[in-house]
Amino acid sequence: MLVVSKIKFVRGFLSACVVLGGALGLYPLKVMADDSYYQQTTVQPFAPSPTPSSPAEILFNKGKTLYENGHLREAIEVFNDLIRRYWTVQDPGVQKEVVRALVNKGEIFQFVNQKEKALALFNIVIHRFGEVQDPNVQQAVGQAIKDRQLIITGGNT
Repeated sequence: MLVVSKIKFVRGFLSACVVLGGALGLYPLKVMADDSYYQQTTVQPFAPSPTPSSPAEILFNKGKTLYENGHLREAIEVFNDLIRRYWTVQDPGVQKEVVRALVNKGEIFQFVNQKEKALALFNIVIHRFGEVQDPNVQQAVGQAIKDRQLIITGGNT
């Protein structure tokens, strides 16, 4: 019974921290009183890989983790580093990380209501990587197209 009480206390404390942090705009999180959010959550297409295979993937995972934890400036810095280092690399595995970094960076700008910067990034992805035949790159390009359309239509698809 003591263990259950401690778990409930910790869960309540963490929920309060999440609500407070979200209210202060520290990070974007959806919080619900019950576990339905966690039961309904699906794996995101750009989630960090559990076993990174390249330095570019490691950088992407670092940036994505920072983004998910609300450290938006730091995430942008990591994504910028990845983009600078690997922009000219033609390997599809590395291009995938560059595209994913650009899309996530665009989504951050979209989240903080800097829609012009977000649109510019999504356009870069579409024009620079739209012809790459790798399915992983094309998945990220597809996400950029969807995000771009959301901005253009004002969120109405």
